[in-house]
Amino acid sequence: MIKNIIFDIGDVLTKFSWQQFMKNLNYSEDTIAKVREAIYHFGLWNELDRGVIPDEEIIATVIRDAGEYAKEVQLTVNCVHQYIQVAPYTEAWLSELKSVGYKIYYLSNYSRFLKTKRPEVLEFLHSMDGGIFSFQVQHIKPEAEIYFALLEKYNLKPQECVFIDDREVNITAAQALGFHALQFTGYEVTKKELAKILQAHKIAY
Repeated sequence: MIKNIIFDIGDVLTKFSWQQFMKNLNYSEDTIAKVREAIYHFGLWNELDRGVIPDEEIIATVIRDAGEYAKEVQLTVNCVHQYIQVAPYTEAWLSELKSVGYKIYYLSNYSRFLKTKRPEVLEFLHSMDGGIFSFQVQHIKPEAEIYFALLEKYNLKPQECVFIDDREVNITAAQALGFHALQFTGYEVTKKELAKILQAHKIAY
């Protein structure tokens, strides 16, 4: 029996258009490419999500190593949180699932930096039953430890959970640990696919 629905946050319950964000800053296509490369090089941005190295140290390193694009990278980092939005379907979807008896959790690669910069975008978390941000446990998906941390914290069984994430690698990791898992490809499609999974396990939704 499935009792719990676990959601990723970024690009599932919240939305962020990198290309539109950069264009709003009036960057050229070449500058956009260089800034992206600078921010994500050597996986340092992922380390913000992991939360081991202090945020300020990671950001300073990224800006320092950006060379002639340091100004643009700093502006990007300073503004990026302003462009994260709650998806229009999020609150209704969570409410609908809870109304028929499911427990709702989140499991997200999310940095202390972004959470602190714009906490109001995560107000919908108050309607959920709990969850884990990667920076809190110093592991990021698809590492098994972050999935285990959620299971242990809330005494969940993977076979009683459906995990929804937009990245295939995270879905594959969850399935290897015994979760039912569903790759998010858009609200309407994913909602229908979730309903099929729940119906197959004798729960009406």
